[in-house]
Amino acid sequence: MARPRWRRCCSLGGDELYYAYLLRPWRKRATRSLRQAAKLYLWDWSEAPDRAKRFENLVAGRLLKAYHTWTDAGEGDFELHYLRSEEKQETDFLVVRDGKPWLPVEARLGDTAPSPHWRALLPLLGCPRAVQVVAPPSRFERHQAGDSEVLVTSATHVLACLV
Repeated sequence: MARPRWRRCCSLGGDELYYAYLLRPWRKRATRSLRQAAKLYLWDWSEAPDRAKRFENLVAGRLLKAYHTWTDAGEGDFELHYLRSEEKQETDFLVVRDGKPWLPVEARLGDTAPSPHWRALLPLLGCPRAVQVVAPPSRFERHQAGDSEVLVTSATHVLACLV
């Protein structure tokens, strides 16, 4: 089966250059998740069409790099997914460690209030913490969402902590 054209940019003597990558939905242990199509992200996040998509793509790229590094360093077997419930509540990213949800991450360009979806999705995942990455600088706020803690922080803080 041939690869989709949008994934492979060109081939140079057996070496392939890729333009985009896919994030698949998380399906295990999320009792009410739907089967959804994969989400497409660009390796060069600056080519995303609008500002909000560029920001989400930037966060996706940094999380992808971090989970590859953590896996390669022997910290565990990491994966990156997204989650969407039947009620259309979505978490942009879900870092999975050793087959279990580990850290849900939401990317918000301007909304610094915690996403209302956290209250519904965090109990399904069983994660004690979640991160909402926002674009405005100098944000660092902790909020409770049921038994879990949601950290709303600026991209400059959280992305600097990743590899």
